[in-house]
Order: sequence, then C-alpha cells, then structure tokens
Amino acid sequence: MLLDFHGPAWVCEAIARYEDSQYIEAEIRANLFAFFDEEDFVGKRMLDFGCGGGSSTICLAKMLPETEFVGTELDPKRVALAQVVAKYYGLENIRFHTSPSGNEVPGGIGEFDFCMMSAVYEHLLPEERATVMPMIWSHLKPGGALFINQTPHRYYPIEAHSTGLPLLNYLPDGLAFPLARRMSRFRSLRNDSEYDLLRGGLRGGTEREILNILRKNTEYRPILLEVLRNGRGDRIDAWHSRLNPNRWRTAKTVLKGVLKIIKATTGTVLTENLTLTIQKETRKTSEVR
Repeated sequence: MLLDFHGPAWVCEAIARYEDSQYIEAEIRANLFAFFDEEDFVGKRMLDFGCGGGSSTICLAKMLPETEFVGTELDPKRVALAQVVAKYYGLENIRFHTSPSGNEVPGGIGEFDFCMMSAVYEHLLPEERATVMPMIWSHLKPGGALFINQTPHRYYPIEAHSTGLPLLNYLPDGLAFPLARRMSRFRSLRNDSEYDLLRGGLRGGTEREILNILRKNTEYRPILLEVLRNGRGDRIDAWHSRLNPNRWRTAKTVLKGVLKIIKATTGTVLTENLTLTIQKETRKTSEVR
C-alpha cells in the first residue's frame, strides 16, 4: 500500500518514516523527553494533530505502549494508510480519525494530557494558525503539554524547507514569493500560487508567534519550557547534543555560543527547526495572583 500511495520514487523514504530510528523517531524523542520522563506518559492520552499517514503517531505508539494515541487527519486516504500500517505493527493503543475540516477535530474525542504537532504548523495558512492553535489548546487539559517539532524557523538564515535559498526568510512576501518560484533549489515552484507556496510550508513559525496566538485565546497561560529535565542546559544545549560530535566540532561549538548570545539578546532560539514544549498552566489566569 505504501508503494501505491507514494510511488516508486518515494516509497523508501516513506518506509524510513516508520522504521528508521534516526529519522522521525529521533525528532519525536528529542521533543518528548527533553522535559518529561517516559513514566509521565503512562496511562495518559495524546492527540497527534495532522498526523498524515501516521508515521509520527505510530512512532509514538511503539515508544509508549501504555499511552493512548489519537491521530487526526483531513485526508481520508492518509487515514486509511495509517490504519493499515498500525494494523501491520499490531498496535492496539492507537486510533485514527478523519477530521471534518482543517480547523476542526472529530467530535467527541475528548481532552488530552498531551498534544503533538509534527511538521504541521508551517503548512497552516496565517488565518488558520489563529484558529487551529486555540482549538487544539482547548482540547489540552490544564497542566498538559503541547509538542511542536519539525517546523522551520521563520527567520533562520536559510529557507531550508521549500527552496534552499539563503536570506529568503528576511524578504517580504512580494519579493520572497517570486524568488521562490524562479530560484528554488529543491523542486520547481514556477507554477505555484501564493496559496500553494504558503500551504507548502514556505513560511515557518516562531516561538513568539505561537505563544502570542495562545495568549490571546485562552484563560490558561502557555508556558514555554526552557530548562531541561536533568537541569543541564536549555533548548540550545538539547539541539547541540544531537549533532554529530565527530564532524566540525569546533564550528558547532562556536555556533552554539552564537545561538546563546542571540537568545540572550532577543529571546529567540534561532535553530533551523522549532522544537517546542508548551505547558498549559494548571490554573486560569484570573485565579493566579
């Protein structure tokens, strides 16, 4: 079924999403276990919003067999694919549902202790971000956490998601879109409309954008977790620890120092991709004194 769905050119990459521990699974592990232990997920429920063909959800279900996972996806064909793959692995702690629209989740799915958005946020249009994020937040229990990963940073020096072009992220749409169409290094975007470019993920996100959306639409304050659970560093240290220590060690150490300075002066962690854990405060803002 993977061959039929993805075609010969992409079937190996599709298989790797489910099988390769250094691919999707590695990204998810880095996101989940920077601030939580495996025991924190036992007996809990997690929503995987925009799960696609279920690669992230299935990786989660295999990692955390005592956690209940619910994957939601707009495309019914992808939901069907996810269900087949989950059955192949014999996973019983996972369910997939087709969403009624891109701004909704299926009715009656309840609340969750954790929510995941894996390579999803960048594909939301600006107006969708303003509605989808509060909707997901409303399904998260107080004290729960929202995980966001594999979303390109909006202001990283290289637009590495859709085009591979340097400095494109710093240009206004009126200049960035024509350049993306004419000079993309990854694939041809010549016939892509503005809608196609945005839907394809050309414009990533930032911590500040996401937090501001949540703050405007909730009674429960979003808290961006920074200090790692072992007390040894922050999100930059977590990023640096995942790099290959045998290549360009000095350059990577210097880059880590530069990122620390940028964070100290701007509050931004300027890595290529966002890896965020946002906790929902246990009490309403009106109750906090």
